[in-house]
Amino acid sequence: MTVFCGGAGTREGGCAGGFPPEVPIEFRDAERVTLENWKRYVRFKRPKRCSRYKDVALCLLEFFHNKGVYTGIYPSPYKENFSPQASRAEISERGVQRAEISERGGGRGEGESESVSVRVKQMTLDEVIESLSEEEREVVEEVGKQVERWWVKRIGSEFPEYLKAITPMFVLYLQERECYDVRIVLYYGDGEEEEVRIPYKTRFSERYRREVEEKLSGIKFKRCTHLIIPTNMNVYREIISATRALKRRWDILWKRIKRELDDFHKWYWKMVDWLEKGEIPEDYFAEYLHSLPFDLNIGIPATSKEVRFLCVLEFALKEGHGMPHLHILIENVFFNKNGIRMIREEELKGHTNGFKMRRYFNLDICDYVLKYVKKALVVNLRRGRRKFTSSEIRKFVHASLYWITGCHMYSVSRNVQEEIKERISGGEEEEKDYIGRYEGLVLARDRFEKHLKERDYVMYCFYERVDEFHVEQFAFLYFEHRIERVVKEILSEWNDYLT
Repeated sequence: MTVFCGGAGTREGGCAGGFPPEVPIEFRDAERVTLENWKRYVRFKRPKRCSRYKDVALCLLEFFHNKGVYTGIYPSPYKENFSPQASRAEISERGVQRAEISERGGGRGEGESESVSVRVKQMTLDEVIESLSEEEREVVEEVGKQVERWWVKRIGSEFPEYLKAITPMFVLYLQERECYDVRIVLYYGDGEEEEVRIPYKTRFSERYRREVEEKLSGIKFKRCTHLIIPTNMNVYREIISATRALKRRWDILWKRIKRELDDFHKWYWKMVDWLEKGEIPEDYFAEYLHSLPFDLNIGIPATSKEVRFLCVLEFALKEGHGMPHLHILIENVFFNKNGIRMIREEELKGHTNGFKMRRYFNLDICDYVLKYVKKALVVNLRRGRRKFTSSEIRKFVHASLYWITGCHMYSVSRNVQEEIKERISGGEEEEKDYIGRYEGLVLARDRFEKHLKERDYVMYCFYERVDEFHVEQFAFLYFEHRIERVVKEILSEWNDYLT
């Protein structure tokens, strides 16, 4: 697997004064590097503890975007490529063919040698555009306004092509983690040590649902505003930057809302007091109310310290492109047309073309969050407490997008976090007489043997011949071989699109 020979730690470093080692060979030539192709180049930064599955998935995503695999996915049944790159290439090729001018006025004669070649003047793309007719120039301008549709689907496919780089690696990641335990060493005050092994658990299992239910049970919003903030996929080059930009936009919007609440509570009660004393006219007070971003017909909004919110991240799979969007609930804060204009034209401008807003009353937060958490649960429990993996591909796709972006499924405001902490701990923090230290993952041989028996009986026959001291190495190489096999299948299919 020569394409992915580098580890997670070696890929983060660059080289001073030059291009990083991950830059394609054609980009290392200084004459070929332009502002356009450098901006189009995608390279993902690896997290500190990046598993080999996520590293390979990010490498496949880089290959998908940098090689332009999506330009070979034909969106029409006639297999015509309507992507911007194909249109630019076609126009440039036609213009260059039209601009082939011989300095001699003709080709090479019969008696001339091959050394006396005809010099051809190659025109740049700008010169080609100037030589085009008005109709062709309009086509070029429309093509320039288009954006690379990297989220397109093949004909007959339910999901976009970029998910092939993510979901298969996520499935392998879950299968491997089922075969491993977490090794923790407990150090007690009297100098004793104890080794503890815990089965590796992810947030995509039934256990995570029970933890969410335990945390959020009993929390209700009596009155709240519901915001749905989508993402304009035309603005971003890949799914990770789109998701992180969405989270940043919400952080900026939340800070703006808190500033507006502080200004409101700072001046509103002063205005009311001045109006009662007759220091300001009623028209001035009415104009002040008309300029507020909050709707006071339902009630006075909460202060910035008292206001509570809930934010849930979801990926839209009904349309099939995986668009990230946020479901946000803000308690006791309602917006009027000024507030809607502030959100749309000031805070969300450039990220999305619009958003949805509605009002909810007596909403149970736990039920609301579990409705979205259940969409990403792929490991469930039967009645006999036996684990089983879901067979719904949509759930795996949904969970893999959380996995590759590294984002939480939901988040709450700080006052809600403090409320949850006080309720769980009972107001008293537990004192521990030991210190735990993470020592890594250890292979659970019984579960690994069961995995081979059920899913790969041929490798199970080889496993029976392996001695006890080489089981760990066998398991590592087994999953490494499965990664290489999946990568070869994906790259062979994508190379067909490129050719």
